[in-house]
Amino acid sequence: FRTICFDRDQTASIIESAEKEAGYLMLMPYALAASIKAFHKIFSQAGRGDGHYVVPVSIDVRPVKKVARQIFFNHVSFLFFKIEPGLVEDFSQLVTTLKQQMYDQIKSRFPADLAEANLLMRIVPLPALEYVLRLMFRGEMASFNFSCIKESAYTSSSFMNSKVLNLFHMPRAPVPPGVGIFFNQFNGRINGVLSYLDGMLDPDSVETLIVDLKSSLGVNACPA
Repeated sequence: FRTICFDRDQTASIIESAEKEAGYLMLMPYALAASIKAFHKIFSQAGRGDGHYVVPVSIDVRPVKKVARQIFFNHVSFLFFKIEPGLVEDFSQLVTTLKQQMYDQIKSRFPADLAEANLLMRIVPLPALEYVLRLMFRGEMASFNFSCIKESAYTSSSFMNSKVLNLFHMPRAPVPPGVGIFFNQFNGRINGVLSYLDGMLDPDSVETLIVDLKSSLGVNACPA
């Protein structure tokens, strides 16, 4: 994995750009659009840039008032986005399309229904569930994984008598697709993590993707 941290000024710049491009509190679709644009170059160079992008986005479904009390519980659901490759070059239209797909899924209560379905799937043995999913999706479930969560549920400045300097959201990238970009916010700063399994991305592709991601977000950042 590679971590990317933005300082407070860079974070403010990203949020300002997201509000201008996508609207108030619309950091997620803005960051997702930037990530799709960055991945598009990598996929195109590999001869895979002509297919649709399918991106599962994990979301925190804990009520805002209960986040602090449920810090160690996994209350997660997903949104799913599908983007035609021709939209990638028009960033404004890409953001608009992602926002509309997000609104449609929330309006239909898809994340809530999926969370309820997940409760039933918990009783299914993991190997059996994996087999069924691979069979259904023919081994290609997504282009990459993504999440963009708000301020962390853990907001303390210390942990076990040690000062907390930063906090990263670092989930594993499941196979398939074996690669993902994950954003979080902590103490007024945005962090990014490019998570990938060995062999999924070569070193040059990693560097290219990070540079393009920074450019798409409109700021520069230093790897942590």
